[in-house]
Amino acid sequence: MTDVEVAQSRFPLPLSIQCGLALSLFVLITLLPPLPLSSDPRSYLPLHITLEFLSIAAALMIFTVGWFSFSHGREARFQILACAFLAVALLDFVHTLSYPEMPDLVTPSSVEKAINFWLPARVISALALLAAWRCRHKPRSVSVCVGGCWQRP
Repeated sequence: MTDVEVAQSRFPLPLSIQCGLALSLFVLITLLPPLPLSSDPRSYLPLHITLEFLSIAAALMIFTVGWFSFSHGREARFQILACAFLAVALLDFVHTLSYPEMPDLVTPSSVEKAINFWLPARVISALALLAAWRCRHKPRSVSVCVGGCWQRP
């Protein structure tokens, strides 16, 4: 079986049709009237908290799968991702608690304080994905992978 046949078996619709469907769905959604949930400023905080908790749950699921599958012969990059996404989950949790209109957490809540927790979480997740990609195909210990990930063998 050639690569083209494998790609066609995985993706039954041609790519142009898939892109056209996605674009038409996007146009259709933009033509709809705005939802009252997103237009009322008073409802932004519950929406923000709900979406942040979904993000925290996803990061914790990545941590759990990576942490408990490491002992089953996986590479070190899975544990790097697991630990990094635990940090992302914790930073996102503190970001959620630091948002304005939330009770004070050590210092008064503000947009700047919330952003100061959100940005490191995004940087850690990006660097973890980059480190996991860079350390692929080489079974190493976690300390070697984190410390010497950028060196060529």
